[in-house]
Amino acid sequence: MAKKKKKSMSTFARLLKIHLDAGYPALLVRTSEYARLEREILDSKNGRQQYFWNAAEGMIRAQDEATVAGEDPLEAIQYVAQLQDPALVVLRDFHHYYQDPQILAYLQSTIAIFKQNGSAILLASCGGDLPPEIKNEVTPLEFKLPDEGMLRQSLHGIYESAKETHPDLEIADETVVLNAAKGMSTIEAENAFSKSIVEFGKFDPDSIVKSKMAALEEGSALRFYETQESLDSVGGLKNLKEWLRKRKKAFSKEAKKYGLRTPRGVLIIGVAGTGKSLCAKATSAAWGLPLLHFDVGSVFGSLVGESEAAMRQVQERAEAMAPVILWIDELEKAFAGMGGDDHDGGTSRRVFGGFLTWLQEKKAEVAVIATSNDVTVLPPELLRKGRFDEIFFVDLPTAVEREEIAKIHIKKRGRKSKNFDLPKIVKATDGYTGSEIEEAINDAMFNAFDDKEREFSADDVEAAAKATMPLSKVMAEQIQHLRDWAKGRARRASDEEARRVRGSAKRKLGGIDPGTN
Repeated sequence: MAKKKKKSMSTFARLLKIHLDAGYPALLVRTSEYARLEREILDSKNGRQQYFWNAAEGMIRAQDEATVAGEDPLEAIQYVAQLQDPALVVLRDFHHYYQDPQILAYLQSTIAIFKQNGSAILLASCGGDLPPEIKNEVTPLEFKLPDEGMLRQSLHGIYESAKETHPDLEIADETVVLNAAKGMSTIEAENAFSKSIVEFGKFDPDSIVKSKMAALEEGSALRFYETQESLDSVGGLKNLKEWLRKRKKAFSKEAKKYGLRTPRGVLIIGVAGTGKSLCAKATSAAWGLPLLHFDVGSVFGSLVGESEAAMRQVQERAEAMAPVILWIDELEKAFAGMGGDDHDGGTSRRVFGGFLTWLQEKKAEVAVIATSNDVTVLPPELLRKGRFDEIFFVDLPTAVEREEIAKIHIKKRGRKSKNFDLPKIVKATDGYTGSEIEEAINDAMFNAFDDKEREFSADDVEAAAKATMPLSKVMAEQIQHLRDWAKGRARRASDEEARRVRGSAKRKLGGIDPGTN
């Protein structure tokens, strides 16, 4: 007779048991998945009587599901304080009551008692900060998003419950379905599975991904960014594109077998409008990985402790969805001036410190692509080796690159570049960024359409460019300062040979010096 396979204990359940056996009297878990937390606590087999309290149901003893104390938090903590036998008491969302001096006093004294008798309090909440009176007594425990095994249990649970109403239901490709659900909480995944069945009569991976995207949009600093761009959509930047292309297969099984480390990430600095963000979007297609846009500024909440919790959630979500690209645009807007005064009680410093540690030590396959228009205001510790694999500097496009950019945007608008006087466009856009060249072409089209809907030409682009004051003139001093900073500190994103080419390129471009910028 075959032996029944023993159910394995989750990572959290093992971690909890270790801390309880070591005599930790107070623990903290950040989560909103209270049902899963309760299940994993019960699975930990920690040898203690277990109690679960919340403001809706009061105190429930797990052994017999008896209500032993009411919904009032003071009554609950008074009951906990008199427990004699070793116990684990889970208090849900108790941070709402820390301001009550009597409740806080009971909490302090109970923690002191529990140090002696082997009991423990576990504070479970998705927000709030610990008061200083107990902060040093409480140990945080990591409660990660569900792994593949947990998601599989949820998937099979939904499958079994839905079979009665959907007798033809099957899990056609379990791996694909579970990959679609990676990065979701148990509740989010179960809702996505159920919605897919109702809508399509099956477990549809695309539907599950859309549910995940919707869940991210709701109150999160992360969102999926769908893009059709490729590296061919980026004009110039030969060195940067080559660096990205060489890492295209870095997440494959073959790369792991070879011994390659997956890319940590890249910081792209330079003049605004020169294609930095476009490179991040194009890398998603080049590497075949989903792109997550991270709005760092939105993690800075108004409540104490909220910002740190939001940053931890972002890191956890990104790691759960790995392999993935995490795109952070205009990094300086979030972390500029970290060395200044603590205007927010040190919140920014703590968030920044946590972000740096994560950049340095993350093991998950999360490649960070960050951009910055003004790297000079970023704290130096962010630029230290080990945070990113490489730092690239993007300057104003050369003449050769401006021609390439013009060709790309002319083609995007359904025209053939051979029908345009490209040397004229290149000359007219000397000192212009890629986005300014694109805008000049857009303006040229509007002007030509307004003029009896005729076809636009290089003359129209030239006129539109002359009507614009480029950044290279408006912000000449700032751009030069950025160039000076980049010397010896960052790799050039463009092929430096293109800046030195004269001869044939100069003749091709009608006498224009391709190394002007």
